[in-house]
Parts: sequence; C-alpha cells; structure tokens
Amino acid sequence: MPTLTKHALVAAIAICGLLAVSWTLPATSPLAQETDEDSPGHTIAINANADWPASVLLITNDALAKSWLPFATHKTKLGKRTEIVTVEAIKKTYKGADTQARIKACITEFVESRETRWVILGGDSTADGGIVPDRDTAHPKMEWSDVPTDLWYVSETDWDANGDGEYGDWTKDRREISYATRAAIGRIPVRTTDDVEAFTAKVITYDTKYPKGDFATEMVITCTEERGYDRVDDMWEIIKAGWDGSLSKYFTDSTPWDGKRAGDFDLNPDNVCKQINNQIASKWHVIGHGNPNAWVLEGGPLTADRAGELENENPILVTTVSCHTGHFDGEREPCAAEGMLRGKGGAVLVIAPARPGLAAPSVAGEELDDAKIDGLNLLYTRFWEYGLNGDGLTV
Repeated sequence: MPTLTKHALVAAIAICGLLAVSWTLPATSPLAQETDEDSPGHTIAINANADWPASVLLITNDALAKSWLPFATHKTKLGKRTEIVTVEAIKKTYKGADTQARIKACITEFVESRETRWVILGGDSTADGGIVPDRDTAHPKMEWSDVPTDLWYVSETDWDANGDGEYGDWTKDRREISYATRAAIGRIPVRTTDDVEAFTAKVITYDTKYPKGDFATEMVITCTEERGYDRVDDMWEIIKAGWDGSLSKYFTDSTPWDGKRAGDFDLNPDNVCKQINNQIASKWHVIGHGNPNAWVLEGGPLTADRAGELENENPILVTTVSCHTGHFDGEREPCAAEGMLRGKGGAVLVIAPARPGLAAPSVAGEELDDAKIDGLNLLYTRFWEYGLNGDGLTV
C-alpha cells in the first residue's frame, strides 16, 4: 500500500496489518527468475520457500517469531506469501554499521531477489532500540533531533551524505535523502505474544468478515479545535468526490452526538468509546491536541489504556493529527496509537504523528493557521481519497 510509505515522511507511525489488501500476487505463482543461491534471504526465514515469491517480508525478533505464523499463513492464503525473518538472524547474516543498516540490507535483498513488495516491522521500537529498531533522523529546526522513521529502510539512499552517523539532516545530507522507495513499509508495534494474537485476530476479521451497510460506508471526523471546523468541510469535499460514503462531524460545540440538538453530548472519552463500541463507523479521523499517551478531548483524555479496553467486534481505521499520539519509540508505554491497536477491540490501522502533528511556520514556510487545509490534514485527506477510491481500504 504505497500510501503508507508516504505517510512515514511526517514521522508518523503507520501500522499496517493491511499491507496485503491490494495488488494481489497469486500464491501459486513461482518466482519469475531463479533464486540467487548466494543470497541468504531464502535461507533465514523461519517459513522460507525459495521457490515462491515472498510478497510480504515480516521482520520481528526471536521471542515473537512463532506467534506471527498464523498472521503469515492468513496473508499467504489471501495471495500474499508472507515470510518471517528475525532481527537476530539478520544481525548474523548481513553486514552493516549497525542493526538498522543490516535490516536495510536484508530488505533490499528480499526486494531484489524475492519479489518483496511489502515490508512489515512486526514489533515495537523500544527506547533502547529493542525488538525492531527505527532509524532516528535529525530535524535541526524542530525541538527534537531523534524523529523516528521506518521509511529509511526502504529508501533507495542512505540519508547520511557526510557519514557522520546523523541521518536525514537536510542541511548536510540533502543529496543522499530520497523518499523514493523500493517497497511499501509499515510497523505493527507489538511487544508480547498476546499483542500479536489479538492483532492477528483483528486482521483476519477485517479481511474475511468485514460488514456491509452503514458501518462500512460511514466516516467520522472529530475536532476539538474551532479553527479546524472549516478544514473538515474542505477535507470532505475532496474525499467524497471518489467515495459514495457519508460523514458524521463530531465537534466540541456545534454538532450532536446522539441527541437531537447540537451540543447535547460532549466530545469526551465516554462518548467516543461508546460510538466506537457501537460500531457507528469504520473510518475515523481525529483532529485536536494530543500527547504521547492520550488524545485530548473535551472533558478529559482518551488514554492509551482506555483505548486498549475497547470492545468493538469489527476493527476500525484511524488517522489523526494529534501531536505525539504515535510516539511509539518513547519510554512511557504504550503510546495512544499503540493502545488503540493492541487490544481485542479498537483499530487495525492507525496513522499518527510520532512527534508534533503540525510543522512550525519556520519549517512549513507559511502560517498554517491561515491555510485552507494544513499539510498533515491534507496528507491524510489524500490517504483517504486514494484508499477509498477503489477497494484498497474495504468500502
């Protein structure tokens, strides 16, 4: 799903158990070219089969590898042969300056010799670089110099032109920074086998039991910021042009929840959880403030722990501009997006900023408050526009 790789440009966490929802490659089709026997890719996967394409490469660690097998089997049955490789095996097999460089070498080899089109990082990136580490990048005009990205793994370049070990510094490394990708990539930031099992069950439900009717064709956009109300209308004009669905707008003070008058119910955590559990819509976009462990709503936060307790039978898709809600590499665990993903309910896909959701004017080159649709909301608008104009996101 190429749209996911584009979203990594904003340091967003793109969680994608849905990487195999389009561009079907028959599971019964042998490799178009003979496997290079000097390439190690076909030997280190725990479920390798050198005679068939590895359409999906799932990278995890030894502790989680076996728990991912049901996921790999499910995706393979759908036509996307999925092979699992561990970070430990990669470190022993490939060369590179650090673990990330060796993972990138493995991915490159799979793309070139195993016909891999999708890469899943099947594990969290802990603060100490454990499970499946991200690549930190430098942003000198922002407060943070460790903005994580997974896009680097599938980029055609190394992002470190001067070789100082600091990646993505636009002022120094520009000639080596390319957003052109070899494959699509996303992360499923799980930590335990229970996390994997719960997420796999949601993916299977999404792929095989997706309900028809209002749930499938309804989108919700929440907004706690009055200055964002007009942007919602502008976003919807673009999305609806290619999708025959409907929109519910849940604002702080101008639209109703389940009453007859605007403002009958607050845009608070209880009401949001109620609507998700009642399965009123499959697609959600959340606008408003956030922090690493919660969305800030009217009357209180929707915390990661609260999101992990959701009970909706059919998983939802979520995009959000709320700052830091995708801070998957932080010490405080889980971040808001991870909470939404790891429980038995909640979401099967979340795209959220790992750091601020809006760039500073000095970076963006304009006062974003005056923009018709700010950059990140526009990016998500395109995600929904392209994803819903067809069957890529299951309409």
